[in-house]
Amino acid sequence: MRGDQTIRQWKIIRFLMSSKTGKTVQKVINHIGSDCSERTVYRDFEVLQIAGFPLYNYKTNSLMNKKNWVMKWKLLKDDFWGED
Repeated sequence: MRGDQTIRQWKIIRFLMSSKTGKTVQKVINHIGSDCSERTVYRDFEVLQIAGFPLYNYKTNSLMNKKNWVMKWKLLKDDFWGED
């Protein structure tokens, strides 16, 4: 369907904005509910970062090498509206 990538990326933005602690890639895939691969989600993360969305990852468990991705909404809001 036309616009699938935009719809998927919008779902990712909204899902990450709803969490202060972030989400794993697998949770993002489960939330999207489409047949997308882990690589597709990583590409979407990269596109969103290039577009200026404050999207970051951090390691949550050194033993399992898990990473959460988080959207720093405060940074986006301040940058977009020029607020302190």
